[in-house]
Amino acid sequence: MADFDSVRSELDELENEMAELQDKIDELEGDKDRISDLEDQVSGLEAEKEEFEDRISDLEDENSELEREKSELEDQVSELEDKVNDLEEQVSDLEAEVEELEEVD
Repeated sequence: MADFDSVRSELDELENEMAELQDKIDELEGDKDRISDLEDQVSGLEAEKEEFEDRISDLEDENSELEREKSELEDQVSELEDKVNDLEEQVSDLEAEVEELEEVD
């Protein structure tokens, strides 16, 4: 009977150990699922990051182009202002000549 009790006790211990190991396996499988979900999230975030970096690069290129165009337009405005000033001076000179000619008449 002692052998039977000893075997029964050992069997109970093994069953308990097996239940504990099964719990650990279940826990690890749950961790594996969570890790897989996190890896999917990381992949999604990396793809988003790449899209944002591409968009930033496109915007930087566009900004550079706009700055170049702005500079060209500022140069054109400056040239036009110079021309307007020259024309205003010519008009003033012509008006002065007209006044002189009117005074002579």
